[in-house]
Order: sequence, then structure tokens, then C-alpha cells
Amino acid sequence: MLNRLLQSICLLTIGLLVLVSCAGQSAADQLTTTPALTETAAPGGNTPVVPLATPTPSGPMVLTIWIPEPLSPLNNRDAATDIAQQITAFEASEPDILVETRLKKVRDIGGIMETLRTASAVAPGALPDLVLVRREDLLTAVQSGLIQPLDERTYTAHLADFYPGVLELGKVNGQLYGLPYALDVSHLAYVGNSTGGNSDLQWQFSDILENNQPFVFAAGRTSGLNDVFLIQYLAAGGVAMDGTIGSLNANALRSTLTFYEQAVAAELLTPSLLDYTVSTDFSDGLSNGTIPAAVINASQYLVLRETLPNLQVAPVPTASEGFTTLVDGWMWVMVTSNADQQTASARFINWMLDAERQGHFTEIVHLIPSQRDAVLRRWEATPYAEFVNNLMDRAAIPLAGGGGVAARAMQTAFAAVLQGQRTADEATQDALAQVGG
Repeated sequence: MLNRLLQSICLLTIGLLVLVSCAGQSAADQLTTTPALTETAAPGGNTPVVPLATPTPSGPMVLTIWIPEPLSPLNNRDAATDIAQQITAFEASEPDILVETRLKKVRDIGGIMETLRTASAVAPGALPDLVLVRREDLLTAVQSGLIQPLDERTYTAHLADFYPGVLELGKVNGQLYGLPYALDVSHLAYVGNSTGGNSDLQWQFSDILENNQPFVFAAGRTSGLNDVFLIQYLAAGGVAMDGTIGSLNANALRSTLTFYEQAVAAELLTPSLLDYTVSTDFSDGLSNGTIPAAVINASQYLVLRETLPNLQVAPVPTASEGFTTLVDGWMWVMVTSNADQQTASARFINWMLDAERQGHFTEIVHLIPSQRDAVLRRWEATPYAEFVNNLMDRAAIPLAGGGGVAARAMQTAFAAVLQGQRTADEATQDALAQVGG
């Protein structure tokens, strides 16, 4: 009996000690944040869920942000350092907000979209307040009700400096859902010689045919239309609305296909272009000189020019002189529906969109800032700054979900002409018949 009594007293004493120890911890001790990027996943991922902490009434608000791996790759420590420094500075300016960051995959198990879908259904406490996504995922997120519309009045200080086409990147049916941040555009790159003798080559359709100037691009698609042909079609007078091609412009399609028919006849372009599906497929060819010219992304150019100082740029070849391109990239989107968290999220977005901060970070990750002031500050008075500025002024947004029936019909027509199976006129008629035009 005495032994049992002593055991009970010991257990009670231990319990009291535990309670005293827990009570001695402050809210800040129990809730820690760090700007360092750590990978985590919600249900369905490879790592345990880290639930969204709830601040105490007297403690700071916690803002949870997911950063996609491409914006902080393992081989670019400078990017992670810059994000951490920007967050630390933000917290110093906003003492009522603490920021937690999570490094997330874009695709596969534990990817951003999969995690958002899974967590919204079974673990809403694991959802972030803010995340960066590209156009394709923004559309999916809107359709699935995973993100919140943005109040444009909250971002008026920055919206006026956005390029027109860039702002459309973040809109769905006229409603703003994403604030463009770190972007990419398509353009031609070609290797000039050390004396600059071919640095001013012209790349209109007529120049290519007259001067026998071949170039390569990612022409292959399993569905939808390749980006280069879309750019050329739009430059010829075609129209895409909200990322979809409705009715075909027969004249624009026929004139663009005619160029390819002529280029194939002159043996400047071959069906092997269909083997390329992404522009990184031929980065090595540009580097070693086996490919003299190619349509690549600005992000590729900014990396390649570090080892190829004679690499020149030009707009994507079209029938007439001018700057036309497609723009895509990473946008800030808001997941939280809590009004207080939304207010804090908006303050953070505005902080990250400061021209100096945005310009510095995008330079580190070889991307283009979404604001004109940041572009011009980034490269100062360099020729590439003027070139990019002109491109961004005339940028169109990518097709959504492959672009619909018309886009698929155009890709089929393009491939048939490139393979010598149909003439431009025949391929145009085929496409019109497919879409009922």
C-alpha cells in the first residue's frame, strides 16, 4: 500500500513539472519562423505536413509562403540567400508579421498544384497564404477555386508600371488573380563573329529566304500549337482571345504556312524541327556552334551569353519588321481567404515588387522583371534592355490548355507543310475544314 502511494506521488510530481515547463515557454518559443527555404509536402507528398500555425492574440501574424524550386534551385545559393534577405528586411519593416517559407516542387508528388488540391480538401491548415505559379497552373487554380481574386486597388503603385500583355498574364475573364513577378519571353539568338560582321542580320521571312539563313525552334507538340508558329500567326493578323484561338484567320494562316513551304523547298528548314519540343533541346548546339540560330527563351540567353559574348538577339522571325513574342512566368497568387492574412499577404507582395528588389532577384535567377522600371534599372542603358523593353511591350500570353480545336488544326497543318505532305493552300483548307471555318 505504501509503495503504491509513493508511486502515485512520483507520477503527480512529474506531471506538475511538465506543466510548469510548458507554461514557461513563450508564444515566440513555441512558434518559430525562418526565412530559410525548407521543403515540405502536404498529404500525398514525401515529407510530413507542417500545419499553418495560429498566432496568439498578442503574438505576430504568421505568413506562410511556398517558393517553387525553379526560383531557388539547389545550384543557385545566391537565389535562396536573396529571398532570405528580402524576407528578413520585410519582417524588420513589419514587426507584426513573421514569414515562413517552404520550397516546393512544381510537379510530381508533393508538387504545388497537387498539394494545394489535396490540402484544400483534407488539411486546409496546411495551405499557404501565398504561392508563386505559372500561367497554366493559375488557370487550373482558378477553375478549382484554390486561389482568391486580387483587389487591383491594393496594388495601384505597381500596376501602372506593368507591361500591358504582362498584366493579362494574371487575369482570368477580366479578373486579376496573379501579380506577375519573374518572367520569360521568346526571341531569336544567333552567334555573331568577333568583329560583329553579322551582328545586324535581318530575320524577316524575306531576309531568311534571300540570305539562306536557317534557324531552329521547338516545333514539336503532342497537343496544341507550338509557340513560334503562334507568334508568327499573331504577327500576320491572327487573333487569340484569353489564351484561345476561336475562328481561324485564313489569310494569316496561309501566309505563314507559305513561308514554311518556301523554306522547306530551299532546304533551310527540315522536318527534324518536329523532334524539338522545348528550347533547351538545342542549347548545346548554340554553345558549340553546330546550330547558328535558334528561338530560345530570355532565361536561356542570359545564361548562354556568359560564355558566348558574341551571341546576338533578334525578334522571332515574322513576315514584317516588328517585335512580337509570348510571355510567361511566375506570378504571386493568394490562397488564403482570411481577411487579415490577405492584408498581410498584400503588404508582402508590394514589398517584393519594389523595382530594386525585384530587379536584383530576377537577375540572379536569369529572368525578366514584370515592371518596366525594374527592367530598365536592371540592365541600365544596354542594348538588351531596350530589346527586352520592346518585346515586353508587344507580348501576348500563351494559349490555355493547348488552345482548343483551332490550335490543334494549325499544328497539324504546319507539320504537314514542314514534312512536304501538303502545300500551304492545301494545309490551310484542311485546317479550316477541321474547325468548320
